Amino acid sequence: MARLSKPRVKRELLLLVGIGVLTCLLTVVARADFRVLKRNASIVELFIYGTITERDAQAIEALSPELEQRLFPWIKLDSIGGDVDAAMKIGRLVRQYEGFTSIEREDSLANANCYSSCALIFIAGVRRSIVSPGGQLGLHRPYLASMPRIDKR
Repeated sequence: MARLSKPRVKRELLLLVGIGVLTCLLTVVARADFRVLKRNASIVELFIYGTITERDAQAIEALSPELEQRLFPWIKLDSIGGDVDAAMKIGRLVRQYEGFTSIEREDSLANANCYSSCALIFIAGVRRSIVSPGGQLGLHRPYLASMPRIDKR
């Protein structure tokens, strides 16, 4: 078994620690945030921003009993997209509870965007609007890691 020099061991240890720290930071940054902005007898207003994850779908699904009791949920979106399956789950809940969707920021002053899988949530709304003055809706052909690639040669 080859012995590693002390400087090499230090470099490899620092590299491993750095990768661990970077992974933790990326996990925090990549996680979408969603917030309940308003609750009253007739409305639940949610704000989804950042990268959409399965955890977001689960958190919104946990609100199902509350969503059933309201006239409609209103979902504000400002997201770059994320997990397609999670966005589809959220979209199904939006449609099931006849939710309204809008592309806007929480403060409605800055531009908001809804890209990629976020568009699946947006189109699920029974009423849809782009409130942000420069807001954009962007969709592309989905690419799924689970789908086999077909090589056309």
